[in-house]
Amino acid sequence: MSDHASAHGKAVLRELSPLHRRLRHAIPDVYRGFAELSCAAFVVG
Repeated sequence: MSDHASAHGKAVLRELSPLHRRLRHAIPDVYRGFAELSCAAFVVG
């Protein structure tokens, strides 16, 4: 990944962080389920 793409990705994550936090607090059960699904999708084995 180029330095520009990496910097852009970090900027996007910083911008989304407050929204991400609000969502996590608004619907914790749904958010936890999504996190579990995401982790399971990336398990190698």
